[in-house]
Amino acid sequence: FAGMIGWAWLRRNDLSYGVYLYAFPVQQCWIEWLGVAELTEISLFVLSLPVTLLLAWGSWHWVERPVTGCGQC
Repeated sequence: FAGMIGWAWLRRNDLSYGVYLYAFPVQQCWIEWLGVAELTEISLFVLSLPVTLLLAWGSWHWVERPVTGCGQC
């Protein structure tokens, strides 16, 4: 994965905590909206990943990085 998007981007954007924080709630929202019977594990992953990454990116840039004082990280 790191080779696809580049090490420099990964060093500047630490999305790990945001992914950990938002993945479960996003998945639960999809299950609530679409119903358990409509979703397989793969479809839930495909639906949840972009939303989770977007929320994690926003969390990193607007909450985590400013709070940690990591301005140019």
